[in-house]
Amino acid sequence: MTTPFVFLLLLLVRQHRTAAITKMSQVYGTVTDENISDAPINENCEATCYMDTDCMLAFFDADSHCLLISYNATEKLEVVLTSKSDGLQVTFKVCIHPDVQMSTNIFQTNPPSDSCPSFDEFQPVVNMGDNSIPWEKEGDTWTFRKCVGDWKLFKRTDPNITVCMQAYPFGTPTSRNDSDLFCGNMGFKVTGVATVEEMSWILSRMNVLITNFIQYQGFFVDGIRPCTDNVCGEYIFDWSDGYTNGTALLYSGYTKLSITGNNGVPESCLTVTKNEQGWVTLNDVSCAVAGTGVGAVCGYKMLQ
Repeated sequence: MTTPFVFLLLLLVRQHRTAAITKMSQVYGTVTDENISDAPINENCEATCYMDTDCMLAFFDADSHCLLISYNATEKLEVVLTSKSDGLQVTFKVCIHPDVQMSTNIFQTNPPSDSCPSFDEFQPVVNMGDNSIPWEKEGDTWTFRKCVGDWKLFKRTDPNITVCMQAYPFGTPTSRNDSDLFCGNMGFKVTGVATVEEMSWILSRMNVLITNFIQYQGFFVDGIRPCTDNVCGEYIFDWSDGYTNGTALLYSGYTKLSITGNNGVPESCLTVTKNEQGWVTLNDVSCAVAGTGVGAVCGYKMLQ
């Protein structure tokens, strides 16, 4: 006899000014790589997850074994849909902001199971902070992937990859080498940037992390000019993060490249900063402690 399993998935949609509305939806399915028989007993599993803002999924069975999966501790999660005859039940608790557009409008507050939409009828999305992460469906499998902690997720094209990054201030001017050591000590690398969206997010983080942020101060990102006999190519950079080539952005209107500064010092590294008009800019700067590099942006490519 198949033991019935129940899941409660909490998709958190946090918006400013307006509180989220809690709704529910049910499907039949199971969570991969989880053994519910080893989970502790909790007869109020659904309610526990429902009240915990960090709980994104509650996995429980008819014997009240309960596994609570939190958003912040999860980087990848898979739910495989089954049929009703398998006795595996998934209950989704979805927090939907009134302004959030979903592919269906048939949600009701705490509806009975027979009125709940199936996965074919809506696209669940988890919104936490400034991350908006949809569940991805392939066949009968729904997969949720997010970055470590509160890192920001970006989906790139050409190639199609997902990149995670976070910006860190140092408080005082530092060097690119110190930035490499800082990110490396966490197991990551100084990341390159590929889009204006990524640059704009970095600049917005800098404005939050640094008070009295001044013009031309910036955070180191990947990209170092390979100079030979003190001869450097303006648009020629080496990339070390393993997933950025940077060429398209370098040739856009969002760069300020000069090779050498006003004092003749070579500027062979890159930072994200802002120009005279306050626009976000990819700027070449000295790789040494020169007064403009005041932080670093670490990153990694998410495995698919």
